[in-house]
Amino acid sequence: ETSRGMFLLYIWRKKCRYPELKRAAKNLCEEWTPHEVLIEDKSTGSVLIQDLQEERKYPIVAIDPGGVDKVTRMEAEASTIESELVWIPDNAGVMVKNEVAEHKCIWLPEFESECQDFPNSEYKDQIDPMSQYLKKQRERRQKKLPEMNLTVFGTMSKECYWSNEAI
Repeated sequence: ETSRGMFLLYIWRKKCRYPELKRAAKNLCEEWTPHEVLIEDKSTGSVLIQDLQEERKYPIVAIDPGGVDKVTRMEAEASTIESELVWIPDNAGVMVKNEVAEHKCIWLPEFESECQDFPNSEYKDQIDPMSQYLKKQRERRQKKLPEMNLTVFGTMSKECYWSNEAI
């Protein structure tokens, strides 16, 4: 997050089994060095939280979505997007760099499609972690806590997993 808004720079999304998810989470943490890693504390996310916290190397924050559905969670945070405070790359050809690697934004068309079709999109698995991130940042601003770079991990439907990198 910056004074101009929040920048969504990278999304990792892949259908995989838990061992690959755990490796990917660790690799993404090493690559992006977030101040906090938000993980939804449900199903596979609960196991991932325990495994990564046990290593005491990653700044894990368990997110409890409560009894609120994905659509309601996003609707609660939509004003941040409507206020043009969330920035995404212009197109899939844009290169995003961090200290370790450079990535093309090949994830962008799928993400944009999910956003445009929301709440009627087939999947809401990129929207949901974005809403959790936006909620965390809103709560941080309300408490006047320091702004931080966050990484979000959680489960996708159909045994897929996702990570949204927002820094």
